Amino acid sequence: MALTFVDGFDDWVLANRAQEGWTQANGSSGFSVTNVTGRRASSSAIQIAHTSATSNSWANISRSITAVSTLFTHVAVNFSVMPTTNSRILWQFRESTTVHITVYMKPTGDLAVYRGLGTTLLGTSAVISAATWASLEMKVVIHDSTGSVDIRVNGVSILALSGVDTRNGGTGVIDNIIIGEINNSGLSIGYTVIIDDLLMYDTTGSVCNTWTGDVRVDSLLPTGAGSSTQFTPSTGSNYTCVDEATSNTTDYVDSSTAGHVDLYAFADLSHSPTNIYGVYLAALATKDDAGSRLLKVKMKSSSSTADSSSLALTNGSWERKAAVFEVDPATSAAWTKTALNA
Repeated sequence: MALTFVDGFDDWVLANRAQEGWTQANGSSGFSVTNVTGRRASSSAIQIAHTSATSNSWANISRSITAVSTLFTHVAVNFSVMPTTNSRILWQFRESTTVHITVYMKPTGDLAVYRGLGTTLLGTSAVISAATWASLEMKVVIHDSTGSVDIRVNGVSILALSGVDTRNGGTGVIDNIIIGEINNSGLSIGYTVIIDDLLMYDTTGSVCNTWTGDVRVDSLLPTGAGSSTQFTPSTGSNYTCVDEATSNTTDYVDSSTAGHVDLYAFADLSHSPTNIYGVYLAALATKDDAGSRLLKVKMKSSSSTADSSSLALTNGSWERKAAVFEVDPATSAAWTKTALNA
């Protein structure tokens, strides 16, 4: 499983993202979830902001993941406004509705880690600077007695808890995460956090299985036709129907023939990363009649290809279908910039 999910939040249309596992919840007012400029001028991020103390004012985004007992997460965070009075929830590691670990941001600028929803304090971190971007990595191991929570900021450990009880019931796995506030208890005015460059992964992969340090998620879009153009464009060329930064369904490619393949050339990666931990390939897709239809997303590197598992389509419902390609199909090793750009 290894690298399970990445998101640069460059396309945050909830209707597109819901079938990928994301949900968004809001109270009646006060908190909001919006797209803003990310930590790079060319990227977008998610801003969760609290602007009033109105009753029932809260907001969060959440995502289901494959159940694991050890989970690494990385995000770029910017606490542009710290909580003014009460600690606010930043992150929750959950098993269904069971809250194993909650990470709070405190008005003092440090993080507090609890088992459960503020039930048992496990530890408090060093202070995180406000109004500046930071790389925040968290490793959580769920166990009754040998659990652990480790937090790093910009590669430096600010909290290391080991041999603690991190299991708050359930079977001892994490199968969903929540980012943001979940209720209106003791809200403080002026709390704003911006999230970008999200990774989630476990320890089983060959490339991404331990601390990554600061990472970025780059969105690359189609720029031309690939070596197979078997789908029919609704207008223009095949690649111009699927090259939008924010997905829409006004133009598209389609086929009624099983086995047809559409491939696309993509924009090059402009910078030179030390490591490439994987490629997350996504498509917005639907089917328009009864009966079973499946989709696979395909990666081609040199003359080698790799397919995702079969992804079921829904009649009349556009859904995002995606897969992670952690290694280069041509070498079965970690991606290089040269191979990715080729």
